[in-house]
Amino acid sequence: MKIPISWLKEYVDINMDIKTFMDAMTMSGSKTEGVERVGASLSGIITGRVKTIRAHNNADKLLVMSVDVGGGTDLQIVTAATNLKVGDIVPIATDGAILADGKEIKAGELRGELSQGMFCSVDELGSNRDSFPDAPEDGIYVFTCDTPIGINPVPLMFLQDDVVEFELTSNRPDCFSVLGLAREAAATFGVSLKFPSVGGVVGMRNPRRHEVPTPSAPSFGADGVARLLPDQQTEFANMVAPKSTDHIKIRVDNQEKCSRYCARVITNVKIAPSPLWLRRRLALAGLRPINNIVDVTNYVLHLFGHPMHAFNICNVRGGEIIVRNAKPGEVLTTLDGVERILDEADLLIADNIGGLAVAGVMGGENSMITDDVTTVLLESACFDAVSVRRTSKKLGLRTDSSAKFEKGLDPNNAITAINFAAHLIEEIGAGTALHDVVDCYPYPTCESEITFVTSNINNLLGLSISDDEIGELLSRLEIKTTISKGKGLAIIPTFRPDITTETDLAEEVARLYGYDKVPATLAGSSNIGKKTEYQEKYAQLKGLCAALGFNEALTMSFESPGVFDKLLLSPTSNLRCAAVIKNPLGEEFSVMRTTTAAAMLSSLATNYNRRNSCAALYEIARIYLPKETPMTELPAELNVLTFASYGDGDFYAVKGKAEYLLKNIGINLLDVKFTANHTGDAPHELSLPFLHPGRKAIITVNEKFVGYVGEVHPTVAETYEIGTQAYITTLYLDSLLPYTGDVTVTALPRFPAMRRDIALLCDETVTAGDLLSAIRKNGGILLEDAKFFDVYRGTGVEPGKKSMAFSLFFRHPDKTLVESEVSEVVSNILSIIKASLICKSSLLSLA
Repeated sequence: MKIPISWLKEYVDINMDIKTFMDAMTMSGSKTEGVERVGASLSGIITGRVKTIRAHNNADKLLVMSVDVGGGTDLQIVTAATNLKVGDIVPIATDGAILADGKEIKAGELRGELSQGMFCSVDELGSNRDSFPDAPEDGIYVFTCDTPIGINPVPLMFLQDDVVEFELTSNRPDCFSVLGLAREAAATFGVSLKFPSVGGVVGMRNPRRHEVPTPSAPSFGADGVARLLPDQQTEFANMVAPKSTDHIKIRVDNQEKCSRYCARVITNVKIAPSPLWLRRRLALAGLRPINNIVDVTNYVLHLFGHPMHAFNICNVRGGEIIVRNAKPGEVLTTLDGVERILDEADLLIADNIGGLAVAGVMGGENSMITDDVTTVLLESACFDAVSVRRTSKKLGLRTDSSAKFEKGLDPNNAITAINFAAHLIEEIGAGTALHDVVDCYPYPTCESEITFVTSNINNLLGLSISDDEIGELLSRLEIKTTISKGKGLAIIPTFRPDITTETDLAEEVARLYGYDKVPATLAGSSNIGKKTEYQEKYAQLKGLCAALGFNEALTMSFESPGVFDKLLLSPTSNLRCAAVIKNPLGEEFSVMRTTTAAAMLSSLATNYNRRNSCAALYEIARIYLPKETPMTELPAELNVLTFASYGDGDFYAVKGKAEYLLKNIGINLLDVKFTANHTGDAPHELSLPFLHPGRKAIITVNEKFVGYVGEVHPTVAETYEIGTQAYITTLYLDSLLPYTGDVTVTALPRFPAMRRDIALLCDETVTAGDLLSAIRKNGGILLEDAKFFDVYRGTGVEPGKKSMAFSLFFRHPDKTLVESEVSEVVSNILSIIKASLICKSSLLSLA
């Protein structure tokens, strides 16, 4: 938010350099982002009156003018300006002057004629025609005839100021205004706030009750005739004068979304440009001047932080303002000329016929202020923050008003704002404000109370501040306190809804006392922070993936529905049942992903298209699977580990990496199986059409689904423009981690191992994993490891059969094994396998 310092100084005395001011405001909680020194470079500019004009002897398009700059001094200036005449008073950049853009003016000859300066346009002085609508579009600015000559016009034109930009937090809606920041500055520097009065009457800012004034009784003379005292005469005149209630009625149908609605009628309106000081003040604050009525509402918005709106009362049909919910499909054309389709959740300002404005967002085109308007209705209301934000987001229409209402405003500020606006309109001669205000405020917001203990505040801050000092610091913020024997009661103004607890009071004390005065201490606590068990496992998984040569990837949780077709998912696949985003950034980010395959394949495709010979990526992320009632329940969020690669080995290499990872997170490989099919406990169907039908496997632990591994289907790889074999492994961590345990580390063996290779003849339906599992389960303590190394089909093996070869490694921890001990274990393994899997066996070698 931009605030001109000159505006701020009207309400608080801050006589210091700008850096000191900004540093102090930042330390007290109102962070300053920067300062713009508007017009700081302007120098050497004076006013002068044109005395004579003659043609240039050597140039057809140039004129030579003599200008009186006061003090008996005349300057000769050569110019091409055609809008000047004798007697005009103009701004002049003299020899050595600096313009707004930093350009220096030097005296010199132009075509043989001496030119001792330059006439200035408003653009060259750092302004524009929005602030000076009487300035010519392409010419020199001319002052009014009563402007003194020989003076510096820069202050007269309000061209120099320091504009400070504040970075404010949304929990402090009171600070989004000039007065709010003036209040903060007054508290920071310990000075008084000069709150603006409205015709000598300050609006009720923090009422605890609302009283209706009653007229005083007249006095009677000796002759028995009633006579009115001077104050009573004014009071009586107000009673019989035209009132706003004669022109308008207010009805609020939805008091939850509109807690207060104030209206005041302005008659004899004369639409014209605002005074120069008002236009320049708005321009410095970043607002474009429009006309006097609109400028007043914008001025009040910036001064009080309370939005206002002005209606052409002639277009309020039926003479009644109705605050109601819009009807489904009701259409209103807003001031920007766009037709807005509303629903019953939107709050509408309407008359007896239809809508006039979207409450808290933007007015309607049908009641806009035009140049011929003569009577205006001013609105100052307080609308529900959530309702305004919802409507603003839905319509894609964010305005200065909606930005203020979204933060939550003080309804007690509405009456002060509308009275000040009416007073200002009369002050600048833009109209006449009728006497009364139509105010619909059925449930007034009153001050809140907080009890506190001063020792608690000191203990929380690590300070020793006296009770009196705590009370004094809080009083700077208009928080009234009574403290007795260390216990206090604080009355919180209605413009501070962020203060609700004793801790909030401590924060207010700390920032005004000075954060730099709070001693640095170590936090005392017996609690020692550490990672959760799952966080430890995630860190371990990341380390293992890196050890396997994978690089971490980060992908979006949002996807396009089009990826389901690219993954060859069937129309009935439950992976297509994705949670839909209500307000997506676009079609490509409109659903929550149900699988990480698409995102990882896109990342692989990017690497392949960049001509990387190989790529190996992993990501720990979430997928989102809708529940049975997706309209009422949030989707299930499953944590998955996905690693994808190409150019880095075949299916068995990828499968081996999955086994390595499982083994190193403490899962017994005896419990792990890689199967072609699995039913029962998978979170979704396991047809997995995006994987090669003959090169994929379901991973289970203790017969429970934990993931899958496979080669990407050639059609899918071609769709993603990956011109080589690619592989994906996905592990469902929520299902997997309960099976993990501690990894035991053993000393290096002291005794040699013995190896036996065996070949097992079995049916085609028997898998290597089944046989390895049987071998490991029946190998006893002597079996150290078992590996599958070959499969044979061909001569000597009958059809429907295959021969699979395994290496078995035996070792005793305390002695050297003898052949008989190993043979006994091998025989036991073979006999059990023959009985359970119906295999024929042979011993291939001894080692």
